Amino acid sequence: MFTTMIDALAPAGHAGEIGAAKAGTIGGIDLGTTLGKGVTVSFILEGDAVPQLFIPELIELWQGGAFPFHRLVRQYSFAEINPAFEDSERGRTLKPVVVF
Repeated sequence: MFTTMIDALAPAGHAGEIGAAKAGTIGGIDLGTTLGKGVTVSFILEGDAVPQLFIPELIELWQGGAFPFHRLVRQYSFAEINPAFEDSERGRTLKPVVVF
């Protein structure tokens, strides 16, 4: 997918990779062609947000009913740590929280 994204860029295009990959994942590209196109790739971590600005905005959205974060988070006991990882990997929960 990463290579396809790079190949699809127009000359001087800019792509953003959002999310994470497992450690050791290699995203091979044709450097000769890619460098000749003058493209830019940004790797975006956690939205590259400024917490002092972003968190108040999220709170405002939540207060207005537009951000139901309670549907994104699921709590697990420490004894449920393995199911928490499994649920995250399978997309059953977005943010597993292990409570001690």
